[in-house]
Amino acid sequence: MTDINPLDDNLPISNTSTIIRIREYVSKFNIFQNESSTNNTQRQEILSTRLFITLVVGFTTILCLYTGLVERTTTITISNSSLLTDTSLQESYFDTLECPCSHLSIPYNEFIIFMNATFHPICTKKNFTSIWFQYFSPYQQTSIWWLQTDDFRHWSILFFNFLQKYCELASSTVFNAMEQFNLELFVSSEVMSPILFETKIHTTIQLFQKSTAILFFSQLQMFHGITEGNGFISTVGINMNFQVDRIALNAPILIKPKTYSDGTCSCGTSINCVELASFYNITHHKVYTIENIYTGCYLLESILHSSLSCFFSNLCRIDLMQATNLGNPNTQELGYVIDIPPLEFSSANSNFKINDTIKPIASQLFIDFWSSEISYERYYNACEPTHCTYLYARRFDVLYALTVFLSVINGLSVGLRSIVPTMVQLVYKLRNRLCS
Repeated sequence: MTDINPLDDNLPISNTSTIIRIREYVSKFNIFQNESSTNNTQRQEILSTRLFITLVVGFTTILCLYTGLVERTTTITISNSSLLTDTSLQESYFDTLECPCSHLSIPYNEFIIFMNATFHPICTKKNFTSIWFQYFSPYQQTSIWWLQTDDFRHWSILFFNFLQKYCELASSTVFNAMEQFNLELFVSSEVMSPILFETKIHTTIQLFQKSTAILFFSQLQMFHGITEGNGFISTVGINMNFQVDRIALNAPILIKPKTYSDGTCSCGTSINCVELASFYNITHHKVYTIENIYTGCYLLESILHSSLSCFFSNLCRIDLMQATNLGNPNTQELGYVIDIPPLEFSSANSNFKINDTIKPIASQLFIDFWSSEISYERYYNACEPTHCTYLYARRFDVLYALTVFLSVINGLSVGLRSIVPTMVQLVYKLRNRLCS
């Protein structure tokens, strides 16, 4: 025989009654009930309660979603920052990171480790110009009566001497410009990122290099303009011919402009007349023409139009030296027997070509290429930032959401408690009028 527990029969009845009581409580829940409430107003109050709870829950949900999903930006400050710390922060907070510098202006030599200029071989080859100067110097003797004034051997030492002076002027210009540049100040109110710093410094260095080259070449152009404007007569007679009547006594000396390019260009009308430099015999006939070396109205024009490609070629150099004594009416050779090695040209590193004329080379300060090295670490240490700040954005900040909720919900509930009953009353009055 099975035992029957009387509590089991009462369990469904108890649960049902509890549910009924809860439903009845919820259906009659009224937060707007007061002493003046009547049976007629209780329905409005219950409806107002339900509307109030619905609005509070809805506004609370919206508020929670808003405070949870919206990005909240927080300013973080780091004192006594280091290069390692800043580098890691720049990777994550590049757009907002700010590290004010203690020193706003920093000399360039604080972070530029070195900046060097490698000059063209005509300037760096040891004794290049002096050796050729020595080689052609015997032809400057007054006893060499048979040389023509436009013969390259007559003015060759001036050619190499001027070339050497241009190299020296370029070297001193670069040295002085770099000394001045290193002392100039780089203004930085806050620490730059390594990429931005390197880009800005390399741009500044390139601008310095270009401006220095322009300054140097403008000096040559100014000398060119002064020469053209004043119509100077060359001391070596390459722009004027002097003619004397050897029969008549006290005859005047006739000065006529020299012509080049087979008489088509006169130094009297243009100083840009040039033609290939040559060796001449006693009857002024060409016996040898030098490869890519030009002669003209003025020495500067001759040099700028010339190319030193012959001095890079062993065959051309030997050919030139063997032809040096051509046209000499005497059997004795005047030139020295000197072993002059050719210039070496590194096409891999050079910005120029072997057959480039002196003009583009001079416009670049006779510099083959620049090299420089900068240190971001030295820049950072010289800047010496006191602190760094960055903005940190995040969502689902529980503390922030709770603070906003507590600050809003109280005012929201008070406002709704005042507005909701009034709205319900208005709706009821409007419905009664429509139904009556």
